[in-house]
Amino acid sequence: MKKFYLLVSKEGSILVEVGKKRFVNTHFGKIDTKELKEGKFVKTHLGKEFLVLRALPKDILLKKIVRTAQVILPKDIGLILSYVSLKEDPLIVDAGTGTGYSAILLALVFPKGKVVSYEINDLFYRKAVENLKLVGIKNVRIKKKDVTKKIDEKNVDLILLDLKDVVKVIKKAWKALKNGGYLVIYSPTVDELLEVNRELENYEYFDKVIFEGIVREWQYTKTLRPKTLGLMHTGFITIVRKFK
Repeated sequence: MKKFYLLVSKEGSILVEVGKKRFVNTHFGKIDTKELKEGKFVKTHLGKEFLVLRALPKDILLKKIVRTAQVILPKDIGLILSYVSLKEDPLIVDAGTGTGYSAILLALVFPKGKVVSYEINDLFYRKAVENLKLVGIKNVRIKKKDVTKKIDEKNVDLILLDLKDVVKVIKKAWKALKNGGYLVIYSPTVDELLEVNRELENYEYFDKVIFEGIVREWQYTKTLRPKTLGLMHTGFITIVRKFK
């Protein structure tokens, strides 16, 4: 596994890979990686000071991973987790994998659990496997399989679906879920949201919730005001629990 440090200053943070190059160039000057020690301060050749921290998997995920597909963002994952209640070692199924973003985030939240992710696209599959190795997560398994055909797992605690033709997967997901398990579906458009909820009427469920997550960040620069740019709306999320 590659080793990374997070260099923090008041202006922001920089992720540095150790061992690749001795000297790293930044906007604030050159850094000698041999001088990096966790919890200590290091200065660039121009005198800029950074606090050296050990990079956590989350830091690598957010700063290093290249997204080759649209992902469910941390703000949406956070909202999803606020609506579900899982044991400390849940079995979670995620489809489609994309670059592995959601699967890795879920694995970080539940280190004692197991996340199984399905991806049929060869490019996305290979990139997700690469990202998994980069972050160093051990409790994720990625399958290069068509989830619209079959979900291998049984008695699943949570299934997260974010893919095209998602209605084709709902029947398989329902069969794989344990009674009381959560089905979470991410819909990028209102049309897909409507299609999903019409399909769900064919199943017996409880605790249904539909929402969109809008985050509006603020900034303080002598005055306090909303940031000019923001993520705002990203998609719609439907959550139901299987009755039977």
